[in-house]
Amino acid sequence: MRHYEHELDFGIKFNAGLMDAMVCGEEVYQCDIVGGEPTLERLNPKKLLAVRSGFSNKIEDADMILYWDYWSPGRIQDTFYDVLTEKDVKKLHEISSSPSGSTSDEMGNFDETKKMMFLDPLGTGSGEGVVFEDNLGMFNRGLASSQQWGSHVDNLGNIRVLRLYWKSYRQIKKVKSYHPETGEEVYNFYPEDYVCDKNMGEEESILYINEAWEGTKIGKDMYVNMRPRVVQYNRMSNPSCCHFGIIGSVYNLNESKPYSFVDMMK
Repeated sequence: MRHYEHELDFGIKFNAGLMDAMVCGEEVYQCDIVGGEPTLERLNPKKLLAVRSGFSNKIEDADMILYWDYWSPGRIQDTFYDVLTEKDVKKLHEISSSPSGSTSDEMGNFDETKKMMFLDPLGTGSGEGVVFEDNLGMFNRGLASSQQWGSHVDNLGNIRVLRLYWKSYRQIKKVKSYHPETGEEVYNFYPEDYVCDKNMGEEESILYINEAWEGTKIGKDMYVNMRPRVVQYNRMSNPSCCHFGIIGSVYNLNESKPYSFVDMMK
């Protein structure tokens, strides 16, 4: 922990998160494995949509999270080098070398001369925008009606990366066995294809638990890592309790809409 605290600059990232809390009333972080190395990333709350979190002010309680950003081709290559095909790599360089069809730059500045607006991050084709809002009105401020998502590449050749995380279901078995020395009952969890040894007195019961999934859309039509999350953040006491490695807080009073220090100053 001390090694990665210095290598990943925990203090700088947490200070940036505190600034987000003061300006946006939200702060979000992501713990993940990239290139075989653990990472800690501070996420921009304005680019994150959390769906179905009820009245919770914890981002990790959401059933689905969408995060979008514009990455350079080099960063995309560094992050997904082990899953990109030769065709995908060639397409990345083709897209980044001809960004003339884009409508916004990496800072989200919209080109009014194009007379186009993209409010369809999931690619539904409706053109009317997609609104994500829970009972607190959280996680979509400025995104539902006024934020321009832009095209799949900006004017500088950076490519849009959409990362989606959601909860699905998985079948497991709770197996009862007996301690070989004391004879006490012992319970363990096994995958659904586990075969009980009835000769050893094992008994099973079927359970359905939550399982965190992920998928990434790069540019217009490249999809990678459509799979269950490699690291499942479960609890030993409750295997169904999990989240996506994305944690954070929304600073609100009880069930009211979030507000920040900047909001109070205004």
